[in-house]
Amino acid sequence: MIVTNIIPHYNLSFYARLTSELKEKYNVIIIADQASDSDVFVKNEEEADINVVSLPFLKTGRFTYRKGLVGALRRLNPDKVVVYGNPRDMAVWLVLIYLKLTRKWCAAYGMFHRIGGMNRFSRVAYKAFGILSRKLFTYSRRGAITLDALGVDSNKIKVIGTAIDNNEEIQIFDKDTQAKFVADHQLEGKTVVLQVVRLSAYKKPGFIVDAAQEMILKNKRLLFVLIGGGELLEELKVKVARLELEQSIRILGPCYDKNQLSLWFSVAKISIVPTCIGLSAHHSLGFGVPVMTDDSIANQASEFDILQHGLNAVVYKEGSINDFILKLESFLDNEKMQESLSQGALNTIKYNSNLETKVRNFIDALS
Repeated sequence: MIVTNIIPHYNLSFYARLTSELKEKYNVIIIADQASDSDVFVKNEEEADINVVSLPFLKTGRFTYRKGLVGALRRLNPDKVVVYGNPRDMAVWLVLIYLKLTRKWCAAYGMFHRIGGMNRFSRVAYKAFGILSRKLFTYSRRGAITLDALGVDSNKIKVIGTAIDNNEEIQIFDKDTQAKFVADHQLEGKTVVLQVVRLSAYKKPGFIVDAAQEMILKNKRLLFVLIGGGELLEELKVKVARLELEQSIRILGPCYDKNQLSLWFSVAKISIVPTCIGLSAHHSLGFGVPVMTDDSIANQASEFDILQHGLNAVVYKEGSINDFILKLESFLDNEKMQESLSQGALNTIKYNSNLETKVRNFIDALS
């Protein structure tokens, strides 16, 4: 049994593949909140070959709770349980204590490092996960290092990795379709710099606008395309209009259409997420589009682990717009570097950070 928050569309393939790979040994049951009315993040279980028990969240301030979670465990009586390590889900702690008392095999699965830096609550929670769980599945080595530094038994810690199903998320187009896209969006002769990110403050999406303001003075062919929704969407639109940069910066808002996203990635030279990079890194690298992000220790997410400066990415000094501009200009002026990083991006997904590796690591960690 896997107890998780919701089932985002990009995780459907993971759960379906896991269910298929384990079918000779286990019947996989997933407990998740399927009551959301958002078709962006949550899909119905009928869309994939997975077995889902829906238990909605109840929210109280910054904490959540799911009524009936322990009851579902008692009723279904699973052999092994993997619980999403959300320290603010109060039902998770009841489940972990129940499983500990009944001596059931249980693992906690999560990022296990905190964006913005650790605080006292996180430290106590992560140590508690280590005490109550047989194993801890982490997204990345960064989470593993954090747990180890907190004194969690390193033998319990298993790095699973991050991935999306690139075959599902990435759409491939013929030359005519791509040419029509270029013509329809007036991209002829343009150097497209793409940002696909939620426009939230912690992602610092406005950083690219500040850099673009200076860069387009030297290079009129540059076109910055920002895709994503969020609380800063209208603020960024106003800022771009005030600076009279609409011809060089396009803010397209949220887009969840795979065809449109894939077309934009297919024409981009580089994909930029100023900080706290997420699964868009996998999407970008799968297209052979290098990624640019910062080197923040406190604010980077788990996906940063798959990036290497000069191999598949350009990494700039946190908060330094000068370093950002210098490195982006150097990349855009160097075709050999672009080709090298593009091949490195493809190889990262082909040989390492892919869904097959993630599924295999998860199954190996269950033993």
